[in-house]
Amino acid sequence: RVLAAALKERGRSMPVLFMSGYAREELLADGMLGNELPLVHKPFTLPVLLEAVSAALGAVPARYS
Repeated sequence: RVLAAALKERGRSMPVLFMSGYAREELLADGMLGNELPLVHKPFTLPVLLEAVSAALGAVPARYS
């Protein structure tokens, strides 16, 4: 999250996909992650990862595709 924020501050807009072994509710309660941020939970399967990456890339201007 720190790296993504630092890049955004420098005007570098790019897709970000977070991964964690913690439940989203724990991350939200601790303030570690916002509800709107894309998150994939570990362990995950290849199809789940591909879907999450595709969704993250779909939310970005075409120049990143």
